[in-house]
Amino acid sequence: MGDAWYTSGMKIGIEEVGSVYINIATGGSLLASHRSQVVQVDPSRGVVFQATGDVAMTTSDDYSCLAVKIAPGALEGALEAILGRPVTQPLALGSMMNFAESPETV
Repeated sequence: MGDAWYTSGMKIGIEEVGSVYINIATGGSLLASHRSQVVQVDPSRGVVFQATGDVAMTTSDDYSCLAVKIAPGALEGALEAILGRPVTQPLALGSMMNFAESPETV
């Protein structure tokens, strides 16, 4: 887990992420593209990148974020421990986290 901030806009490319990667804006905005999905990230929306596939990101001039990197298989392993049985396929995660809506409306 880490935090980052940019004082001028950046174009960032990552080949094959390799881990589940979550980016949550604390200021400014980010346009993220991954596996045919495009997400506009700002303090009301975060993005979730799957472990496979390239990522393209463009930040605003004043972008700041929290980033979480989760090792391959860690989510499945945690779910197996909770369920007490094997998880037979990778988890299908959504590409966006919406912080503007309450859990009751999602």
